[in-house]
Amino acid sequence: MTQILGQYCINVRDIDKALEFWEGVCELPLQHRTEIPGVLEAVLQAEQGGSRIQLAQHLENDAPIDMGTAMWKIYVKHQTVKGCTIAL
Repeated sequence: MTQILGQYCINVRDIDKALEFWEGVCELPLQHRTEIPGVLEAVLQAEQGGSRIQLAQHLENDAPIDMGTAMWKIYVKHQTVKGCTIAL
């Protein structure tokens, strides 16, 4: 059986600013946005490959996002990697 990692969820401080990067700079199409109590979420999915990135902004938490050591790298194939790197 083929194993596929389908979705990665990343906590963000400002979902609109994060979408400017992932959708605007990296050109990942926005699939949908969701609002559940206390959390704004957005899911982006590449047109090829099928993997998704989910962004989550916790509205009741003003603390900086502490990624700790749980997420080290995200690999994104893009025609203009330089543009993505500069935007970061």
